[in-house]
Amino acid sequence: MKIIVIVLLVALGVYLYIRAQRLAREEEGSQAADKPTHDDSATESAAQRQSHPAPEQTSSVVDEVAKPRTSSEPTSSTRDETPKPQQASVVTAEEPAPVADTPSMVSRAQAEPNTGDEAADGIQFSQSDLSELVSKIQQAPSADAYGLFSGLVKECYKARKQSDVLAQSQGLDGWHQTLLAATTTPSGQVFMQLSTLLADAGHFSAAIAQCDSALALGLDDGTVTGFAGRKTRLQRAQQKANAQ
Repeated sequence: MKIIVIVLLVALGVYLYIRAQRLAREEEGSQAADKPTHDDSATESAAQRQSHPAPEQTSSVVDEVAKPRTSSEPTSSTRDETPKPQQASVVTAEEPAPVADTPSMVSRAQAEPNTGDEAADGIQFSQSDLSELVSKIQQAPSADAYGLFSGLVKECYKARKQSDVLAQSQGLDGWHQTLLAATTTPSGQVFMQLSTLLADAGHFSAAIAQCDSALALGLDDGTVTGFAGRKTRLQRAQQKANAQ
């Protein structure tokens, strides 16, 4: 009986040994079969990494491409686009000869004497202050002449009771028309005072003409009725003087 048990144990041990060897060979065969698959997947991953570089590397390449060339040496296209300096033999446009400053190049309103000298030639006052004003106006630029003339008319208006002052009213009227063409700021007071001087001297038509000019320029004499009312009063005075 013991012999049979020993034989069975020996047979069982042999069986288990053979079975263990077979399982070991099968496991080695399965590992050998799986190894090429891992190598293929590794190879494929490496190929994908090479064909699709990492985003950081791509962005760096793009940055390098986007950056302008800092090299001081111009490229061939730059050389072609850079305009070549004109040769010395090319005829250049003649430069205009320098023109010396003349009175015509300076504003006449600031530099030239006014053009009313001829109109003032016949104006003569016995009063020294009025004569000095006439001289100043003749020597002043056109831009300042009208303002000085306004002062002269104002002084004459104050002295209108003097016959020699009234005698110059027509001369002042002609001078005013000349200076008026050279100013951009006519004065309504000058028109009013001149019309009064002319009317007191008996020159009603000239006084009425002063009112018409002031109305055309849109000026005011400082009264309620303005130059329109002044013209009406002058017309009545003219009619009354003609009726006598």
